[in-house]
Amino acid sequence: MNEFARAGFNYGSFYYAYILKWQLLSQDQINNRSTIRVQASIYVGANNISWSSGSASLYNTSFGLANTYYRGETVVNSQDITVYHDSNGDASIYVGGSINTSFVMSGNCGGTIYLPKIDRNAPSISLSAKSIAEETATFNYSTNSTLDSLQGRLNSGNWQNISMNNPITLSNLSDDTNYTYQIRGKKASNQIWGSSNTISFKTVAGTFAMVSVNGATFKDAEIYIATENSVEKISKDQYEIIEGDDS
Repeated sequence: MNEFARAGFNYGSFYYAYILKWQLLSQDQINNRSTIRVQASIYVGANNISWSSGSASLYNTSFGLANTYYRGETVVNSQDITVYHDSNGDASIYVGGSINTSFVMSGNCGGTIYLPKIDRNAPSISLSAKSIAEETATFNYSTNSTLDSLQGRLNSGNWQNISMNNPITLSNLSDDTNYTYQIRGKKASNQIWGSSNTISFKTVAGTFAMVSVNGATFKDAEIYIATENSVEKISKDQYEIIEGDDS
């Protein structure tokens, strides 16, 4: 344990002390809190020390003492305390104690305990477009943290849970349409969300020719240009309807 305060007393050639110590038991990153143990002890530099009555305190607890303590250090009280950290992950706590006896030892001591910082940083997430088609879009993402949840939103709408597969594929989009897409992830260690950049994209324009076969209902048709070396589907921007007559 780490000593953080003491009240020392000299009696002749002997030294006595009331000593306060602490140790970190655990840190809960998700709930942003630490548990510490504080301890009070009496140090005796002579063969023994005795008094007719004695009491002491540690933090928020008062307690009685035995009438005799022998050479060395004897623990007289121990407590576990939960300390909540601030939004930056920092925390400190002042812990005091006192001792009051009928002989030699009477006084106060205390000190501030500074706890190790808890990580409250959001994950960093970067999103990039991989491929854009008429009705689908695929994105890659990278992050500096381990994530346990992932959500996405289209056109700044509501967040929706999505698979953590990488890449991410969106389906059932409309062709020749502008969209925005963004994701966010929850960091596994502290359950804090972090959002990616927003990608603006436009789906590929499909063809819009209307075709009727043998007098049936007109339907959308895909138009291709065939050459000796390739067959290429053309987009709306490449397609032009020319009206005319057969004369």
